[in-house]
Amino acid sequence: MKKMSFILGISCVLLLSGCAQMIALGAVATVQGVQRASARSKAKSAHTKVVARASAELLKVLPKDSKVWIHNRATGNETAIAAGIIDDLTSIMLENNIVPVDRESAALLAAERNIQLSGDVRDADIMSVGNQIGAQFLATINIIVTNPGGAGIQRRAQMRILNIETASLLFQSDTGEDWQIR
Repeated sequence: MKKMSFILGISCVLLLSGCAQMIALGAVATVQGVQRASARSKAKSAHTKVVARASAELLKVLPKDSKVWIHNRATGNETAIAAGIIDDLTSIMLENNIVPVDRESAALLAAERNIQLSGDVRDADIMSVGNQIGAQFLATINIIVTNPGGAGIQRRAQMRILNIETASLLFQSDTGEDWQIR
């Protein structure tokens, strides 16, 4: 009987220990899930902040009914980040009677490809393409990465708005908090 009680006691301890481990693993998984959700939330709020600042500047500088080409100057992994900003800016432009030049047109894509293949991409080259497709203004979006490959990588959106006809710079983003994407 003592042997049976001892075995039953050991079994209960093992069972409780296993349950405790399962609960601990569940808690770790929950904490990790919350951390990932928090990181996504911070990234989304940073994106929203950048789009709000960029759209405010676009609407301040560009006249209604102007034709604007938004060019993605980002490279590598940052291309998708810039594309998301461009998508949101395009929607805002349409809502405010600013005409985005259709990036999906075959001629524009071919011209962009030729510029990108040339290796040295300057604003003048991009403005030349913008002029060919009938845009009056060029907005470029880039993602600047600081401390790449190191701890504490930082990303910052950079936006420039140029008048294609006069080749004048109408807006250049600064390095302030509104442009930070962490």
